[in-house]
Amino acid sequence: LGDTNASTRVSLSIVKAGASQNAGTISGSNTSEVIVAKDVAFSNTGTIDLGQDGSLEVTGTLTNVYTPAVLKDDKKTVKTPAVAGTINANTLTIKNGGVVDTEFVIADSGDANTQIATKDTYTVKTTTIEEGGKFVTSLNGQVDTSKDPKDIVELKQNFVLAGGEIVERTSN
Repeated sequence: LGDTNASTRVSLSIVKAGASQNAGTISGSNTSEVIVAKDVAFSNTGTIDLGQDGSLEVTGTLTNVYTPAVLKDDKKTVKTPAVAGTINANTLTIKNGGVVDTEFVIADSGDANTQIATKDTYTVKTTTIEEGGKFVTSLNGQVDTSKDPKDIVELKQNFVLAGGEIVERTSN
């Protein structure tokens, strides 16, 4: 007999062509792998947290949504809070035709009287971009541009370019 206390982890495959959204949590405690198939446009406004063992494979499009907070007319009070999806996994592989669109870090309090808080939105240990795959992000998106030129991407994790490309959002 195996360990009767071991939890069963499953693979989640999103295969139906068209738009799909995660607004909740996909957790590594019950999901070991997420697959976004060809012709799927999967947007994440919630959390994909597959932990240190989990993996993602993208042949369609995975967009980690970031929408800045909207202020009321007084320009001080938040009308609509910011939305920032997060992705955490051990590996993410972008296959031929696949696209992953994400920021690495967002900085947004919305409220003019509140200190800006930063949030890591992409913490994947190793991202592999295969031939025909595309990783889309903003150049230097959350860095103080008064001091730094806006022409770099700070990669904090491992990226393997296996024929694919990293593309600046405004030029894709």
